[in-house]
Amino acid sequence: MNISLLGMVVAILMLALPLFVLYYFRADVLPLMLRSAGRMLVQLVLVAVYLRFLFEWNNAYVNAAWMLLMTGYTAYATTKRAHLHTRRMLMPVAAGLLASVVVTALLVLLAGFGLSKALDTRYFVPTIALLLAGMSDMNATALHAFYLTARQNQQQYYYLLGNGATRLEAVTPFIGRALSQAFAPLARSMSLLAVTTLPFVLCGMLLGGADVTEAMKALLLFFAATFFAATLSTLTTLMAAARTTFNSHGQMADMLRGEKEPSDS
Repeated sequence: MNISLLGMVVAILMLALPLFVLYYFRADVLPLMLRSAGRMLVQLVLVAVYLRFLFEWNNAYVNAAWMLLMTGYTAYATTKRAHLHTRRMLMPVAAGLLASVVVTALLVLLAGFGLSKALDTRYFVPTIALLLAGMSDMNATALHAFYLTARQNQQQYYYLLGNGATRLEAVTPFIGRALSQAFAPLARSMSLLAVTTLPFVLCGMLLGGADVTEAMKALLLFFAATFFAATLSTLTTLMAAARTTFNSHGQMADMLRGEKEPSDS
């Protein structure tokens, strides 16, 4: 695509109409829309700047450094969304995300683009970005659910240990509940993907010149990869959480920030 200056003017005018409608009818959401649109514009400009440099350099070492930086940022955002103490959990979460994204990206890049293009910025950067975006929310939900469940059910942990269970066996119920909460939103929304998110992705690929058959195969590959990476990273971070939650004496460390116990009333 080659969008001209006139095309950008048309895009701005199309954005102006919804804002005018909200203003005319005194909708309370208008200030929020303006702030969100401003933040989105700033983010788009920043992303465009660093992506331009990445694509111009097309260097494997620069791509690897970018991947480490983005993984660290995603781990930080994940711990924040999970209401965890960042200092205690940042490294375990980052390690789980990095291991998962490296394994999955290698599989996707080799399967989809071949060895010669695996480290090409054009394929490497979008693949890593897509995988990290798919991991963050599920990891945050799973980690928060794990620590909250573990704190509320410590007696169950001690009971299982007292009956001969290993530490891993004793925390397995907590991991199971955390996985259930993490995957429940995806299970509920999966049937809607075909009529919500996927058509937009498909249209973008077709506008970029992809063949319909190749676009559908790419969608399937990346959906499977995102699902695989989210599962692998969630399980990895939960295993790391299980190791750091209870010490060798069976005492539980407080990893949640400002989370109040639910009342019985």
